[in-house]
Amino acid sequence: MIIVILTLTVLLFSYSMVFLKRGLRRQIINALSLVAIVASIGLIAANDNNYLGMKKVSQTQTYTLKSSVATPGTSLLLYHKLGTGNERIYLYRTTSATKLQKTTLADSRVSLQRNAQQPQLKVRTTRWVYQNKLAQALFSITGENGQLANRQYQFNLPANWQLLDTAAAAKMQQK
Repeated sequence: MIIVILTLTVLLFSYSMVFLKRGLRRQIINALSLVAIVASIGLIAANDNNYLGMKKVSQTQTYTLKSSVATPGTSLLLYHKLGTGNERIYLYRTTSATKLQKTTLADSRVSLQRNAQQPQLKVRTTRWVYQNKLAQALFSITGENGQLANRQYQFNLPANWQLLDTAAAAKMQQK
């Protein structure tokens, strides 16, 4: 809707500049439409840069972890180093999933806690949603509703679980 308002006020400003005679009426229409144009552009920029009219909503899910490798008797959580080694992607398996899953790197944070009672993964997903119906009406064309703000992975591992690099796991498997 904000794009429609912007388009209409630009058209109104153009119409008054071209077709209306000079005078007080033309000046008032020009001033009001120019203020509406600047306000619309400001609202669009504020929504794009600072998520104006949106709020963060978080959802937490807890999963029970299984070993990343299917070898019986092993309890491993695998990770893969990226770049210089400071960034990692963790490869994990939950009881509800048969395939190996991985943490995402963009907009996410991973933490590890040892000495837990049972292996668990808590995933907290935070998304941007509209604050109210007015914000939704104004900015729904942007497609930002439900956009991922961040994701936090918290691995709670018992003391008997090992954390292992995928390269080291491949070497162990060859032996």
